[in-house]
Amino acid sequence: MIKKKTARANAYVDFAIEVAKKLNLFQDEADLAETVVFWKELKMI
Repeated sequence: MIKKKTARANAYVDFAIEVAKKLNLFQDEADLAETVVFWKELKMI
């Protein structure tokens, strides 16, 4: 098993995005890119 060095929160986001891809939940590549940018750039206050 290959372990990536990533923050725990980002690992959850990566997992959710991969599941959404498998379920064909994104309309197109632009929708996927928008989702990735939103969740990767989200800053907690």
